[in-house]
Amino acid sequence: MSKMTLVIASAEASPFVSTGGLGESVGTLASSLASDTVDIFLFLPRYRSINLQNFKAKKEKTALTVNPGVTSRTAALYVSNHIPGVKTIFIEHNELFDREGIYGQDGMDYSDNCARFSFFSHAVISALPLLRIEPDILMCHDWHCALIPLLTKTIYTGLKQLESAKSVFTIHSMDYQGIFPATDIIWTGIGWDGYTDDNLKFNDSINFVKSAILWSDAVITLSDNYAIEICDNHEDPLSTLLHDKGVTGIALGIDYDSFNPASDKLITTRFHVNDMVGKESCKSALQRNAGLPLDSDKPLMSLFGPLTFSKGMKIFADAVGPALNKLDFQCIVCGMGDLIIEQQFEYLKKIFPGKFSYIKNADQKLFRTLIAGSDFFVIPSTNEPYQLNTLYAARYGAVPLLTRRGSLKDNMSCWDSISEDGVCISTPDIDEFSINQLIISSIKTYSTPDFVSLQQNTMKIQYSIQKSAQRFISLFKKLINK
Repeated sequence: MSKMTLVIASAEASPFVSTGGLGESVGTLASSLASDTVDIFLFLPRYRSINLQNFKAKKEKTALTVNPGVTSRTAALYVSNHIPGVKTIFIEHNELFDREGIYGQDGMDYSDNCARFSFFSHAVISALPLLRIEPDILMCHDWHCALIPLLTKTIYTGLKQLESAKSVFTIHSMDYQGIFPATDIIWTGIGWDGYTDDNLKFNDSINFVKSAILWSDAVITLSDNYAIEICDNHEDPLSTLLHDKGVTGIALGIDYDSFNPASDKLITTRFHVNDMVGKESCKSALQRNAGLPLDSDKPLMSLFGPLTFSKGMKIFADAVGPALNKLDFQCIVCGMGDLIIEQQFEYLKKIFPGKFSYIKNADQKLFRTLIAGSDFFVIPSTNEPYQLNTLYAARYGAVPLLTRRGSLKDNMSCWDSISEDGVCISTPDIDEFSINQLIISSIKTYSTPDFVSLQQNTMKIQYSIQKSAQRFISLFKKLINK
């Protein structure tokens, strides 16, 4: 085979749309896989937030007719070459995707998400003949695209463009499985014949991820250790299916050229591991923006991301208060999520003025400002499918404080003061006491010569996206040659 054709289907991909790990990982992966030997087509819904002009997207002359079940719908297609080596195809249907939010708004999911992403899955497949794409690999990301493997082997089994296609389902988080009421099966196009235990049926509901596990040619995660954990998680009814199927973990690296504090124009002052003066300026700018007193000698830790229980945010909120009472340090939390956690961080901001700041925001510019100015970066997850933020933080000299779960074990060795080896401070346990002790031990480390060695170690970590891309290509070739 001289050239591979790869179709990537996702609900998000940076730089077009990203609410977190899904968008960042898919965008990074798509650009890293682009080469002279791989043709890549990336399919995304066209949300209201995507400005097509910014990405020089051109409208296809022929509209796309999609029959996802109950009713036939017409969609427009736009093609962009914004990512070098990748053709990005936006599927536009205003009734379904021209909305204020991506998955919901005002803290609630859209009630028709099953219909929305069923339509998108059908549209991706239906667009292949129109665009003359014959994929070797269909890479389907997370629950939003989990119907695609099932659709290719049932409704669209006779489609010429799919004759040689192998489907790869990528799990980004088992916390979100695309579970909907059984009556929503009408939107999938599968019909009630598919409401069986060896298909979509899941207790009294339907489960998109279950169908992808059963019907895909391969299941992967973006972490070696997360793959092991989800197969062994006996609290999840799908763990046995995953174990029997076999899950391949491929840890995702980062683009060290794009994330480089020595050349990053989004931070206040550039710096690198051999000249850290600029990081002090970044710290002062962060303190100023967060409304905290300017003090370069005071340890500053930060936390960024969705404020959810599975990310350990409630446990961190419970643990950081007693630590702030006991020790003199600063803490900044950025993000949005569960209302009860947001309210707790607002309360901490009120009772610890000058020491704690909460910013209800989670955009990428803020993230870079945060890691460039922080001494520590906390990831207290109860399960963690990505290592991206950990690697980004380390790159910018924010020492990772971790719970040893999922991807956080992939490439992060713990600090050893005797050997002066290691790149993080971590705890194997996830509870209020353990996170509190993790915070306290890090603050105590800051005031010792160990911190400089530890910080330098973290900035020298090398786990590039190119290394990950080679593993993906190897997997794809094995599937194609089966």
